Amino acid sequence: MKRLSYFVVLAIMSIAGTFTACAQEFTVEAEGIGPVKIGANAKNLPKQVAGLYDEIALMQDYDEFEDEYIYSYTYKLNGEDMLGAMANEAGEIYLVSAYSEKLRTKSGAYHTMKARDFIQLQGVKVILKPEADFDRVSFEIDGIPVSLSQAGFTASGQAKCDAALKSGNAPQFTPNDFEADESIFLGGFTWM
Repeated sequence: MKRLSYFVVLAIMSIAGTFTACAQEFTVEAEGIGPVKIGANAKNLPKQVAGLYDEIALMQDYDEFEDEYIYSYTYKLNGEDMLGAMANEAGEIYLVSAYSEKLRTKSGAYHTMKARDFIQLQGVKVILKPEADFDRVSFEIDGIPVSLSQAGFTASGQAKCDAALKSGNAPQFTPNDFEADESIFLGGFTWM
């Protein structure tokens, strides 16, 4: 009887291990998510990746200013937009963005996370770019750029931004420095 119980426990552990090995967690990293990475060729990626996407939608736009086509890929899982990528005509990916709250950085940040929650995460860096036209005060976490809308700061937060841009010293933000409804844009804004 002991031998049969031992066998049953081993069989259950083996089955559980098989399911655990199949279930894969994907982390948002600076270079991309899963096989969708900067520099990869979107045309050569798998058509489906279990737990990440099961459908790929492609949209093609012509950029008259640059005189080139831009290819936007949206990767969906069960109808939900999970992530996106932009590629050139050859298929080379140059931008990857997470769309789903299910996709998070190592520190737990996710696209559309409330700024007040984001600023409390470990490893948030404040990036100052006084010479920039846009995104003069932005953030970074786990090597990934993070942006807010222009109106995302409260009066106290905007005062800290203005002082930091003059002094060159990054401020220490608190949750009250952000509007209550302000969400982050994980991956930063892309000004094209």
